[in-house]
Amino acid sequence: MRVGQVQVHANRGPTLRSALRPWAAPLRCVTILLLWLTLVHLVGAQPVAAPSGASPVFRFFNNQTGTHFYTIVVAERDHVI
Repeated sequence: MRVGQVQVHANRGPTLRSALRPWAAPLRCVTILLLWLTLVHLVGAQPVAAPSGASPVFRFFNNQTGTHFYTIVVAERDHVI
C-alpha cells in the first residue's frame, strides 16, 4: 500500500487506521506538543532561585555508552570537556 491509499475491507469500507496512516507521525507530534504544553501550564514552569550555598551540577552524556556523568567539581568538568 502506498502513502495516501486507503485500505478497504470487503463489505466494511475503509478502516480508520488505514485512513489515518499518512497522518500518524504529525498527529503524534501534535499530541506530544499538547501534552508538554499542558504539563508546563499545570506545573507553572516558573524559574526558581537556587538556595544559598547551592552548587551548580554539570551533566555530560556519553553517546557510546548511553550514560550520564554528573559532577559539581569544576576541575572534573574541565577535564571532561
